[in-house]
Amino acid sequence: RMTTDEIKPIKDEFVAINKKLESQQFCFVHRDYHSRNLMIKNSELIVIDFQDARMGVGTYDLVSLLEDCYTDLDNSNRKKLIQYYWDHCNKDLYPNKDYKDFLELYELSLLQRVFKAIGSFAYIYKSRDDIRYLKYIGFAMEKIRRTLRNTRYSNQLLESLINKYYES
Repeated sequence: RMTTDEIKPIKDEFVAINKKLESQQFCFVHRDYHSRNLMIKNSELIVIDFQDARMGVGTYDLVSLLEDCYTDLDNSNRKKLIQYYWDHCNKDLYPNKDYKDFLELYELSLLQRVFKAIGSFAYIYKSRDDIRYLKYIGFAMEKIRRTLRNTRYSNQLLESLINKYYES
């Protein structure tokens, strides 16, 4: 269990991340756009599970798909798909129209989205005593650790969140 003093720096970092993301141009996002909500029927893509859909940051659904906690996409494929998205997306969603800025938004969306997924997995376990999703928490934490190594958020979050998770 974490103390209030241990939680505060994590909360402060996520407040900063959320403020940065909420200052971006919004568009319609599914908010649960991952492999288990995509199906093929008669060679047509069918997307299900829309109850969380709303306006949000354009990178959110891309992160949901490419950083899916249920599957592991090869890093080189992930990079190619991110570049492909950037090359074909509506640049009006990204006012700076700069790939480096876009990648920062992707990383921030990843931290927000994957941390939300961890919360969902823990909630399902706690409220339903359903252990099926617990195995995805470690996988999700590794996604966060990989991302934190490459962002300016790494110092405080990496020390506070990742180290606490891997404590014995």
